Amino acid sequence: MSVPIGPEDATSIRVTSAPDSLANFSSTYSSQSCRRSLKKIHYHVILPEITPKRFKKLQSSREAAANDAEFTRALVALFTLLSAWEAEEEQNAGEDAASAPALTGVEAGSVSAAEVGTREDTTGIALILSASAPADLDEALHASLRHRHDGPPIWDMRNDFKYLRLDPSILGTAGLPQTRAVTALDLRSEWPRAGRRLHPSVITSLAAALPSMVNVQWDCLMPPRRLEAVRREIRSSLATTLRMAQLDQVTVLKIYLEDGDPRDQRVEPGDFSEEDDNSDDALSVGVGRVLKLPNITHCELSGFWTLDPVTVFAAGVSTGLVFGQALQTVRIESTGTTWRGQWLMTGDEDKASEDEGSEAPTDSDASEAAFDSADSDTSDFAPPGGRAWAREDGDFPQFSFRNRPDDGVFVPHLLPLVSCLPAPEDSSSPALRSLTYVLEMSVAFYVEYYAAGVQSESARMRSVTEEDVSRPRWHLVAMDGVDEEWAVPEHLIRSMESGGAIVSIFGLQS
Repeated sequence: MSVPIGPEDATSIRVTSAPDSLANFSSTYSSQSCRRSLKKIHYHVILPEITPKRFKKLQSSREAAANDAEFTRALVALFTLLSAWEAEEEQNAGEDAASAPALTGVEAGSVSAAEVGTREDTTGIALILSASAPADLDEALHASLRHRHDGPPIWDMRNDFKYLRLDPSILGTAGLPQTRAVTALDLRSEWPRAGRRLHPSVITSLAAALPSMVNVQWDCLMPPRRLEAVRREIRSSLATTLRMAQLDQVTVLKIYLEDGDPRDQRVEPGDFSEEDDNSDDALSVGVGRVLKLPNITHCELSGFWTLDPVTVFAAGVSTGLVFGQALQTVRIESTGTTWRGQWLMTGDEDKASEDEGSEAPTDSDASEAAFDSADSDTSDFAPPGGRAWAREDGDFPQFSFRNRPDDGVFVPHLLPLVSCLPAPEDSSSPALRSLTYVLEMSVAFYVEYYAAGVQSESARMRSVTEEDVSRPRWHLVAMDGVDEEWAVPEHLIRSMESGGAIVSIFGLQS
C-alpha cells in the first residue's frame, strides 16, 4: 500500500520526504496567498528500503541508525522550508505587523502568553507526522513471505524494539529550524499503521522548534518486561520530556502510554525505583509539571500510566499549586500497580480464573539458524513453543485473582488524589471542572471529581439532582467483580467530603 500524496482538499495536503514531493509542495505554496489557506500538512517520512531477506529479521542496529539519519534529514528539510517561508513573509510585511500573513500561528511579541493559551489552533497549521519504510505497507510483499515457525511471523514485530530518534550528528547543536506556523502536532493517528515507535526524546526537539504549538498528542509504547533495561530507558526519556520540553504555550495535551499490568497476576509487575534511592518517581514529577503548565486547559493521559499520586498531586498542596490556573479537565488512566512494584489489589489465588490457552506445536522442520543472523536466509522467529516471550513478560498464562483492594496499598494510593483540591471558597482554586482517574485493574475503578455547577457526563453515574450539581462531587465507581465484602474505608470517604463535596459510591460498600 503506497502513501497518497498531494492535496486532500483546499486547506490540507499530504507530502512525503521524497525530494520531488517536497519540491512540488514548495512550488504549489510558493505564494503567500496560497499559504494563507493551508491548515493541515500530513508529512510522511519515507525510511530506507528493506530487502525481503532483511524484512524477515528483527531490525538491526545498523538499520536503526540509517532510519534515524533519514528521519532527521526529513524533518530538517520540512522545518527548513517552513522557516524560510516565515522569514520571507516577515521580510515582506515590513513595519506593518497587522498585514503579516495568516500562515504564522503566533507572531513574536504580538500577543501575551495568557492570550496564546486561550487561542484556537485554527489560526495556524496542524502538522501530522508519520514514518515507514516502503516494505512496512507493502501488502503484496507480506502475502508473499512464508515462515515455518511457531507464533506470529517476525515481520509483524520486527520494529517493536527499536525507536526512531533524531541523529545528533545531523541535527547539530542548534536543533530543528524553528517555525511559528505550526500550532498543532499530531504524532498519534498515523503511527500504528506501520508499526514504528517514536522515541520520547523526539518530542523535546519538536517542542523546541514549534514555539506556537498549543495542541499536541503522541503515543508512547513501552518495551516488554523482559527487556528491563530498555524499559527503564524509554520511561526515563518520557519523564525527561515531560519535565523539560518547552510546553508553556500548550493548551491541549494528549498522550497515550501503552504499558499494561502483567496478565499473570502472580508475577511481580516490576519496580521502577532504584535500589536505596529515596528520590521521587521522575515520570510522576513530569506529570505533575504538565498539570501545572500556565496555559494548559485539557490534559488527557490515556492508556496505562504507573504513577505515584503523592508526587503528582500531594507535592503541590504545600505550595498551593496542584493544577495550572487555566486547567479545566484532567483524565489519567492508571495501571493497577505502583511504581515501586506493588499490586493495588489482592485476592485468593485458589479462586483464580486461569486461561492457559493452547501451546502451538514445535515445528520439527524449523531451522535453528542464529537468531537475528544477517547472513542467514531463514527468518528470525520467536522461541519455540509460541509462548516463551509471553511468559517472560508475565502475560502468559492469564491468571486473574486480584479482586479486592489491598488497603495498605490501595488507600494510600488514592488519598493524595482525593485530598489535593482546595475548598471551593479558596481563591487559589484553579478553573478545574472535572478530574477522572481510572485504575485499570481486574476490576476497573473510576475516581471522578466534578466542580460545583458542572454536570456529570459519565454514563456510569446515576442522575444527580439540581441541588447536587450546585456542590462539588466525588464519584467512586467499581465495575462488577469486586469482592463484595470489601468496604470503602471511612477515612477515604472523609477526605473526599472535605471542602463540602458530595460523595457517591457505586458498586461498593461504604
